[in-house]
Amino acid sequence: MTEYPTIDGNIIKKIINDVVDDLDFRKKHLVHLNLSSMFDEDFLFFDSKKLIKKDAPNHLTNNIQKKYDFIFCDLPFEGRLDGSKYVNISRMLNDGGISSFLMPSFLHVFKTQQGRAFNAILRDCGFKILAVIKLPNSYMRPLSGIQSTLVFICNENEIEETFFADITDKKMIDFQSKLISLGIHALYDLNLRNEMHINQSLDDIVVEERDKNLFDGIEEKLFEFDGFEHWETKHEFMKMESEYLDYKFLKLKDIATINTTRDVFENIDNAFYIPAIGLTDIKEKMPEKEAKKKPQNFFQVVVNDQRVKKKYLVNYFNSKHGQKSIELEFSKYAGAVIGRLRKSDIENILVPLPNLGIQDEIIENITKLHKVKELLATIESSLSFKPISSSEQLSKLNKIYESSMELSEAEEIFHEIRKGESLIREFKQTFALDIKSKKREEYIVFECVKTVAGFLNAKGGTLYIGVADNSDITGIDIEIGSKKLFKSLDNYLLRIKDTFKNRLGVASLKNIEFIPVIIKGKQILVIGCSESEHQVYIDGKDTYLRCGPSTEKLEGPELVKFSQKYNKSL
Repeated sequence: MTEYPTIDGNIIKKIINDVVDDLDFRKKHLVHLNLSSMFDEDFLFFDSKKLIKKDAPNHLTNNIQKKYDFIFCDLPFEGRLDGSKYVNISRMLNDGGISSFLMPSFLHVFKTQQGRAFNAILRDCGFKILAVIKLPNSYMRPLSGIQSTLVFICNENEIEETFFADITDKKMIDFQSKLISLGIHALYDLNLRNEMHINQSLDDIVVEERDKNLFDGIEEKLFEFDGFEHWETKHEFMKMESEYLDYKFLKLKDIATINTTRDVFENIDNAFYIPAIGLTDIKEKMPEKEAKKKPQNFFQVVVNDQRVKKKYLVNYFNSKHGQKSIELEFSKYAGAVIGRLRKSDIENILVPLPNLGIQDEIIENITKLHKVKELLATIESSLSFKPISSSEQLSKLNKIYESSMELSEAEEIFHEIRKGESLIREFKQTFALDIKSKKREEYIVFECVKTVAGFLNAKGGTLYIGVADNSDITGIDIEIGSKKLFKSLDNYLLRIKDTFKNRLGVASLKNIEFIPVIIKGKQILVIGCSESEHQVYIDGKDTYLRCGPSTEKLEGPELVKFSQKYNKSL
């Protein structure tokens, strides 16, 4: 008799055992529908004595009257995904029951046309995807190298999220399976979920995005989840430290037209090219028909918005941040035989959009960098043959070396200003003077006080006085002088410090730093703020918080929630 290879069921056994125990299903009706050749024995965690074997041709018809509380089923991995089979099996559940299936990859089950139809059938029949667990890449060996998942299905229960987890280390399965079970329980039991939220503090409920991971498991709406590899790449992308994060992001389709071709593109001056397959190399010139990677394997991006320059976009997509954004789209198709981007993927890539002045500065900086690289390459080539006598190249090298000193404080501040206003930066031309009326106005003083209070109540930030909204350096000389609001710079600083002391409290001053500095020949004042250890009020009554590029007054429930973190430590 021929013996066929089977797969190790220990990982699945461990996960389902913990789920069954946590949901208190141990004494209920459980069954393993062993309908494939993947496993050679029943899973011993089930109390049910009857095992429905793969060779029972009418297993569903014969057992439809029998109801179970937990079903694990391994159907053969067929080319076509038949959603009706999974629905029919799930209909064998009692109210509140759970079915679990060994299935192909997330991409195949949920993101293909058949997969979307499968999910629609489930929803129409009153079921939801409770959890999707990605099994190790080698799990199906020696039967197959196909990626597989463990999928849990239950009745709709008013909870929209699905639980996702990725098992990469078999040695950690004992610990990870418990986390998976707890995550599934929190999405299965609506009463438990509500109770958990009532008992948890605000700090416990709000989990920082950067702290989430697929080992512990995450909750996300099924239709918003693009795949395990995509989530990991996106998570890594969002954690990247980059100045680009300080700017407003727009979808590429909002500033450019995306074209595809089956032959060759029309040659357009304001176009560049993003690949649909393979590497993420960006081309400024139109791909040729005879090239190794043909035109039909690129997207033509035609810039048609006056807010953005083609050269800036090319530089961005060639940067590490831009390359990561393209890799992020490719990661959606990590389980496919050929990972090919769709037009919609390119259209929806988010692009940071600084103002045109900053775009010009970025273009200039990148151009300088390329020229320096070319120069260094020339110097290196020359010195490899004449390390002593190549006086001209050594002179160039010395100049580059001597000019590579650290930036001065003023230069660093100027670079920060050029980034524009953001969550941590705010610009004001004056502290008290209305430029149009040439008079002191209290509302202008209040705007400065409000901004500093908002920074202190948030994670900190910097107020730049003497800088226009568009990052132009205007200076503070307009309100300092013998016949102006403030007699001297010293008087200016003293009056501003007194204002913050009187309106925000003496204790707040330890978190505020005042730095007068000359930028481009003009005097400005930099007010640096660090996060306060106590809640900061304006005039002892109102609380403001920095939210994006603006400062908002907190009222009602938002004020109560914000105050909780300070009241907790009292």
